[in-house]
Amino acid sequence: RFSDFNQIFNASLPLRIITKDFEVVSVNDTYIRLFQLYKDEIIGKKCYNPDLKRLGHNCNSNNCSMKQIELGKEFYEYELSSKLPDGSIIVNIIHSVPYKDAKGNFAG
Repeated sequence: RFSDFNQIFNASLPLRIITKDFEVVSVNDTYIRLFQLYKDEIIGKKCYNPDLKRLGHNCNSNNCSMKQIELGKEFYEYELSSKLPDGSIIVNIIHSVPYKDAKGNFAG
């Protein structure tokens, strides 16, 4: 089961895992490459950290993915515009789903 998760997590889609207290606990290499980050710039930080503002996520707003999922939505999608270090802008469609622990409890 762990190897299945690893294989999915390390797929070509950018993925990040955030706990229900808004801490970024994991990102895959695709996420790091796309947003031109180092893992230590994001892992362990709150998703709404001002240092991460350039990523453009709707953190700490009514459109926050976590808040929408906590309201009971099975998934939440939105368009994301992110500013890269060189000043260029990339646009992505974000698809957020609940992350559950081994017992099926909402974890983030």
